[in-house]
Amino acid sequence: MRIHTVITKLFPIIALLVPAFTARAQLSPFELGNGNQSASYEECIAFYEALDASHEEVTLLRYRKTDSGQPLHLVVVGGGDLGDGGRDARKAFVAELREQEKAVVMIMNGIHPGEPEGIDASMMWARDLVTKHANLLRDVVVCIIPVYNIGGALNRGCCSRANQLGPEQYGFRGNAQYLDLNRDFVKGDAKNTWAFWEMYQEWRPDVFVDNHTTNGADYQYTMTLLTSMPDKLDPGSRRYLRTMLPMLERDMKDKGQEMCPYVNVHGSAVGQRIEAFYDSPRYSSGYAALFGAVAFVAETHMLKPFDERVWATYHLMESLVRVAAATKGDLLRRGFFTEKANYNRKYWPIDWELDTLRYEEIEFKGYAHEMRPSALPGMQRLYYDRTKPKTWTIRYYNRYKVKDSVDKPFAYVVPQAWGQVVERLQANGGWLRQSQKDTSMLVEAYTIGHIRYGKSPYEGHFLHSEVQTSVKQVEIVVRKGDWFVILPNRFALETLEPRGPDAFMAWNFFDPILQQKEWFSAYVFEETAAGMIAAQPHLLRELEAAIQANPKLANDYYGQLYWMYERSPYMETGYRQYPVYRIPQVIKLPVK
Repeated sequence: MRIHTVITKLFPIIALLVPAFTARAQLSPFELGNGNQSASYEECIAFYEALDASHEEVTLLRYRKTDSGQPLHLVVVGGGDLGDGGRDARKAFVAELREQEKAVVMIMNGIHPGEPEGIDASMMWARDLVTKHANLLRDVVVCIIPVYNIGGALNRGCCSRANQLGPEQYGFRGNAQYLDLNRDFVKGDAKNTWAFWEMYQEWRPDVFVDNHTTNGADYQYTMTLLTSMPDKLDPGSRRYLRTMLPMLERDMKDKGQEMCPYVNVHGSAVGQRIEAFYDSPRYSSGYAALFGAVAFVAETHMLKPFDERVWATYHLMESLVRVAAATKGDLLRRGFFTEKANYNRKYWPIDWELDTLRYEEIEFKGYAHEMRPSALPGMQRLYYDRTKPKTWTIRYYNRYKVKDSVDKPFAYVVPQAWGQVVERLQANGGWLRQSQKDTSMLVEAYTIGHIRYGKSPYEGHFLHSEVQTSVKQVEIVVRKGDWFVILPNRFALETLEPRGPDAFMAWNFFDPILQQKEWFSAYVFEETAAGMIAAQPHLLRELEAAIQANPKLANDYYGQLYWMYERSPYMETGYRQYPVYRIPQVIKLPVK
């Protein structure tokens, strides 16, 4: 009886101590292994379920299903209880975070599950964040995607990464549809991407990092960092990056984890220069940058031991969160500077190219290298001598200049027939409203001229490039049910402007307009062409000029007839007519 009374009195104290003890005692498969083992998908989710159960500051959320049939998870560390974890509860929670002026750091892991360092490092970091570094949670909430490419993680094996040193087992790059998800952030072919869009638009992180492993050249660094192109960032984010990046680099160096910029060199040794990678919106960091995030891709080196790569990733995430907390005021104010800079902005970039005249000199730590005889007959191979570390100064070309830009319209018109485009704009924060009645409107219309067609499959598409357009004012009837994209955000600008490298035009969403639907029979149209020449003699002179410019046309009877057909009233107006229209000035729209 006496013992029972003591236990009864101690139970509340024991109940308080057990969760904290459990969280501290919880070890990951990586920690329990030999340093060369990575958690499976099932082990990873089970770890976070246990962490959720043992600590009120951790919540494991489930979003919509991915291509694998499994839901996409998000681990939220810090901030309190999310209730039932449903959409309304999440939105209320995020609104409360913004009122409390907490920064949101989002970490993505396993987009390429054969590069699993982030998966294992995040498990340990999430646990240590609540048990050892809880003070950081006063200013920052950390959102972790445990495994993004679940289908690839379930396709587990030992031998798909020919260039990589460990771990013993890992996932595959392609997802359940065999897609590389780090090319899908605009086209949205994968269910994973739709789940991510919902997640990202709810949380709108201030800092975003995507964890990877890199290959290409050999060098001394374990961690390299791809920073989203500063010139492409919103003005406020670019301003903040100038503060954050040096602090991040110093913090990592103090931990013995010196970094260098991402080495975008493949098939040859690093010489006297490296170039910053162009992360267009198809990539995770390029997508995040469209919405004002300060975005990074962490790239550990493939030939460093797996445990070193995991710990380098762990330290980077710790440094990112620590710097974000220390500079929270500047981080959260970056939107003010963006709005101020963009207030009178007329032209908006939609494409970029490397600025070959601007660079900075950096110290690079690599290895001596030479060409040696290959095992293949008569061939030479590149050889790195790791016994001869070498440091030299190289040029780092990290500035991009605008290649193409447009003036931002008040709105776009997207006819309801193009529903797949509308759905993607809605999923990515677009302000869309439907026309309530048929309305005649004066708009700007593009005609597609030259286009370079993709000649081989690329992530489920035949990607177009080098799109050229002409523009004219036309009057159209906007039908009831057609869509207005009002005050378009950057996602809408870069996907609806057809010349953009990741525009929906490039990704084949509008390919039907590139195929002519009606034709003519030469023996019938001959009479029509003769009548056109008789009524408009200048057509014959213009045709003769066209033949001089293109001599092949001189012996091409059908080609000459087609030239006349293009100028006849029978030529279809929809051929190469881009079906998205621009409303340049503010007008009253027929919407609710």
